[in-house]
Amino acid sequence: MVVLVAASLVAGYTYYIQASKVQLRVFAPSSLTNLFKEYERKFESQHNVDVVLNLASSNTLREQIAEGLPCDVFASASTAEMDLLRNKGLIFHNRSRTFAYNYLAIATPADNPANLKTPEDLVKKGVRIALADFKTPLGNYTSQILSRIESSWGDRDSIYYQNPAIEKYRSKILANVVAYEANAQQVVTKVMEGFADAGFVYFSDVAVKGAKLQAIAIPPELNVKTPYQIAVLNDAPQLRLGITFVDYVFSEESLQIMRKWGLTDVEGPSP
Repeated sequence: MVVLVAASLVAGYTYYIQASKVQLRVFAPSSLTNLFKEYERKFESQHNVDVVLNLASSNTLREQIAEGLPCDVFASASTAEMDLLRNKGLIFHNRSRTFAYNYLAIATPADNPANLKTPEDLVKKGVRIALADFKTPLGNYTSQILSRIESSWGDRDSIYYQNPAIEKYRSKILANVVAYEANAQQVVTKVMEGFADAGFVYFSDVAVKGAKLQAIAIPPELNVKTPYQIAVLNDAPQLRLGITFVDYVFSEESLQIMRKWGLTDVEGPSP
């Protein structure tokens, strides 16, 4: 009986401790899922806090915040989404900070059944391509790259003109699209599972998948350097803790984690 009572008290005390932890709500883009899940584990081990992650496309997260969903910290893959919240007066001290950069790459399944080797190969008939919805940051960056390739490699008046196959590159790529996905992770999944022969994704998505994906490089002059920004919300339920979390993102430990997941920190070299 004594043992049972003691066990009950311990269990009850453990539940009390867990229930008494404050919740820190962090909204982050799905392209940084691995990074923020590791932040979650590290930060919880250093503070008596329960980090609650909300992972989705940055435009979806911004809409949720604007609609009043409680949020302490917002990380965005698009400066435009951050600016929209800033213009509404929702960002603490109107300050957001760029903490990392990414680039885009073309991902193929590990066995690359369509034998794709260059961006030019994607215009071949029958190639199945997955893209992020153009309303999302990844989709917007992809759209920019398609236009850059067309106006550079596909323009007969350009010194970088390649060949007739690249002319009207954008429309040829869009004709091969079999799926528009809501976020980066869904594009990655479509490619990894063989539902698409290729997909435009973030470089970090390919870097962390190892042998599960191959990457077709996009020339630097045609690529997009994509900044990630982070900020504390004005009406954050855990304002001070949110500030502490953002400080952690800029710590040396965080920078090491960032590089592990294929990201370039604000002072690091390009991949």
